[in-house]
Amino acid sequence: MESFTLSDHKECAGEENWVDNRTIYVGHREPPLGAEAYILQRYPDNRIVSSKYTFWNFIPKNLFEQFRRIANFYFLIIFLVQLIIDTPTSPVTSGLPLFFVIIVTAIKQGYEDWLRHKADNAMNQCPVHFIRHGKLVRKQSRKLRVRIRDQ
Repeated sequence: MESFTLSDHKECAGEENWVDNRTIYVGHREPPLGAEAYILQRYPDNRIVSSKYTFWNFIPKNLFEQFRRIANFYFLIIFLVQLIIDTPTSPVTSGLPLFFVIIVTAIKQGYEDWLRHKADNAMNQCPVHFIRHGKLVRKQSRKLRVRIRDQ
């Protein structure tokens, strides 16, 4: 019996949907009854998602990404030191520029991500033609479920 095992292709689906390995039987040969192929598995849908943020994770994820930059983190530490310790300069002198940069960058990244969401939605609305049971079928690409074979 000829078979192929898929491995090391985790970029094809989200890690939460990944099955460690899968055997595909070629030539309409049926696998043995106890084989792994008969275990119901959840396959990823065909939606395209290129955006980084959702409505709920934008602020925490964006702040995390911005403070990973060494310059932003450095100025945050300087600002916190000026708040805690009595220094000759006001914390406003380091805090205001930092917050200005953070807010402008967040607005820019939010706008870019909104454009990605719009492009994703437009692409997911496109019709897709595929063959099922010998007939040409038309569906929206986001509603197409990817499976190994028709059942």
